[in-house]
Amino acid sequence: MKRLEALLPQQFVTVDRVEEARTQRAAAEAALQQARSERLRAEDAVGQIEGINARIAAAEAAVHGAELDLSYCTVRAPFTGLVVNMNISNSAFARAGAWQATS
Repeated sequence: MKRLEALLPQQFVTVDRVEEARTQRAAAEAALQQARSERLRAEDAVGQIEGINARIAAAEAAVHGAELDLSYCTVRAPFTGLVVNMNISNSAFARAGAWQATS
């Protein structure tokens, strides 16, 4: 378009040809803007999908953490045996090496 505009004063090109070049330039700029908008929409869509994947991963991590916490609630002895002469109330903590005499 700039080349054609420079040739117009010397009448090497017609006004119609310059206008056609301007129209083509405007159409190309509009197509570029549309392509940029589509790219942004696609990036947003991908970001939303990745966000969903991140939420799924976070939920899976929370489930794994809950399963791990649950596994801590099970008491396993290193050998077979019985606990005798120990009184403990509900919600009290039993600690290794802490003896409570029975009355």
